[in-house]
Amino acid sequence: MSSFSESALEKKLSELSNSQQSVQTLSLWLIHHRKHAGPIVSVWHRELRKAKSNRKLTFLYLANDVIQNSKRKGPEFTREFESVLVDAFSHVARNIPKKPETPIRKDIYTHMFIAAQFTIAKIWKQPKCPSVDEWIRKLWYIYTMEYYAAVKKKELLPFATAWMELESIMLSEISQSMKENHHMISLTHG
Repeated sequence: MSSFSESALEKKLSELSNSQQSVQTLSLWLIHHRKHAGPIVSVWHRELRKAKSNRKLTFLYLANDVIQNSKRKGPEFTREFESVLVDAFSHVARNIPKKPETPIRKDIYTHMFIAAQFTIAKIWKQPKCPSVDEWIRKLWYIYTMEYYAAVKKKELLPFATAWMELESIMLSEISQSMKENHHMISLTHG
């Protein structure tokens, strides 16, 4: 494996595509160089902010893969990403393109973005992090706002499938003891 340098990472990030192989290959390289977790996350965050809108979500997929797969080797990446993830999520949410260049429908794009956030939040078990149930409620609220925006634009039908999928995912993730207390309506208003 090639040695680590910030310029090498910048080059690899500029070549990152949204394919699973591209994300996993770079993720493995980053995990291999985990002793440089601080500079890696700094460069990742800087390059995320500079990236074109249609590439920003791929950076979140990369962070997700790195956090998930590096946990068993050590907490370096979890600690380093902690300081930038909230800003990164906010930045990506504000910059999701209205018409992605790739042929992805808006409802699927939003669904994938929320799934990426949820996965990172679920794995990230730091004391300062909100509970999984609270993240679910907040993400459901975001998705509900997207849904109502689609209703206004009369684009409801494409949302129906993603809506039902997300509801089943979220209900399965809510702790078993709390499941009977939560209905999707209460999550959006609770």
